[in-house]
Amino acid sequence: MTDRTPSTVRGQSGYDAVADGTACDFTDVSTHTRTDETRAEFDATTDLASLAVPELVGRLEGTDPCSLPSLYESVNPEALDELFADDRGANCNLSVTFDYVGYSVTVRDGAVSVSPAE
Repeated sequence: MTDRTPSTVRGQSGYDAVADGTACDFTDVSTHTRTDETRAEFDATTDLASLAVPELVGRLEGTDPCSLPSLYESVNPEALDELFADDRGANCNLSVTFDYVGYSVTVRDGAVSVSPAE
C-alpha cells in the first residue's frame, strides 16, 4: 500500500480527507487513521459500484485501476451494480463485503469502504 500521509487533510471523526485531485467523481474520500479503512462516497444514480471499487483501490495502490485484476475474480460486477443501481439499496441497510487484491471491500448505498485484508 502506498503512503497516503502527504496527501491527507485532517477530518472529523478520526478520518483524514484525501486531497489528491484524481479523476473519479467521488464526493468524499476519507481514511480512518486508526483502522486504515478508506471510505469513498459516490453518486449511485450516475456511477457504478463495480467501477468505484477498482478506482478506489487503484488510488490506494497508486496505480491505474485498469491495471488491477478483474473484479470478476472477487464478485460478479453486474450483480453488484444491480444491487446498488439508482437508489435501490437506499434505506435498507444493504451491504456486500468481499476481498479484492489484498483488501476487504464493503459496498453500501453510495459508498465503498476498503481496508487491508487480514
